[in-house]
Amino acid sequence: MGVFDIQSGQPVDPIESDVHVQREFVATVGVVGSEDWAHIAVQSVFVENGSGFEFRVGQYRFFGPDATRLINELAHYGQISGDFKPVGGA
Repeated sequence: MGVFDIQSGQPVDPIESDVHVQREFVATVGVVGSEDWAHIAVQSVFVENGSGFEFRVGQYRFFGPDATRLINELAHYGQISGDFKPVGGA
C-alpha cells in the first residue's frame, strides 16, 4: 500500500498568480482497485482574468455547469448518507 501527497497552498506556477483560494482542505482518498491512498487539495477558488469561481480537486478544476453538477452530487450524497451539514446560508 502506498501513500502520496499533493501539496496545496500557494501557487508555484506564475500563470496561477491570479488564483485566490477562498477555502480549502486536504482530503484523503482511496484509489479504486488498489490499497493505495492519496492526500489531495480540495479548493474553492476565484480566478481573476479567467473562469471566475472554480472548484478544484487535486489537479482537476471544475467551473460553470460542471462545478454546479459536482456540488449538487456531493450535496445529494450528504443527504442520503445523513452526513449533510450545510455551511452558512439558509
